[in-house]
Amino acid sequence: MGRLLFIFSALFMLWSPRLNAQLVKGVDESKIIYRNVVQGGVSLNSRGLGLHFRKGKKLHYTKTFLYDCSLQNLKHPKEVKSVNAFSKNSNGFLYGKLISLNAIQLGAGIQKTIYPKNDTKSIAIGYSWFGGFSLAMAKPVYLYIFHQSDMEGIQEKLERYNPEKHFPDNISSRAPFFKGFQQSRFYPGLYGTWQINCSFGSQEEKIKMLETGISLNAYPAKISIMADNQPGQYLFFNFFIRFIFGKQWNHP
Repeated sequence: MGRLLFIFSALFMLWSPRLNAQLVKGVDESKIIYRNVVQGGVSLNSRGLGLHFRKGKKLHYTKTFLYDCSLQNLKHPKEVKSVNAFSKNSNGFLYGKLISLNAIQLGAGIQKTIYPKNDTKSIAIGYSWFGGFSLAMAKPVYLYIFHQSDMEGIQEKLERYNPEKHFPDNISSRAPFFKGFQQSRFYPGLYGTWQINCSFGSQEEKIKMLETGISLNAYPAKISIMADNQPGQYLFFNFFIRFIFGKQWNHP
């Protein structure tokens, strides 16, 4: 009896690694919970472009807590590019635009999966919401303006846009991008977003996702982007589509 037990134990030890290997190989990777998550992406929205970064932890296979950081461009719907035919500069300008408005958003939220993947080749559907602090930076617009004199002729001078003095016929082109940063005003406020998403990709540890949804930026003071946008607005609604990519893992 002792010999039979010894032989059985020896055979089991030799066979068990193969059994374990088969079990590991057969694991459904779509059910593995990756605790750490990092995401980044770009968005095209009704008010411009955006850059996004998120990092957090999975609370459950279908639920993730994420910190959210983004840079959002907030344009006005009436912005139209104009070009002065008498200008040598073809960059053009946005007539009537008083400021360039961008917002830094810092917050947190939840990403929830409604229909998980059945396997690594399927698609998952879910939604998410984020909210937090928004800091808007309003940079004044500078333009090159035509000036004519008998002694100097026609010259271009860099000036801050003034709707009472500057018109399409005396504006040459827009100024360099960084001109006006020192005169920027800052508006603290709040933001919130809600979006639905579609996750795809055959590798579960790599994130590929499309999102579409709405966002709202709210500020306690009115902000005027255009000269005819008086007295300005407190709320900025936005519709967007985003491409999100990233990874998820378990090790520290």
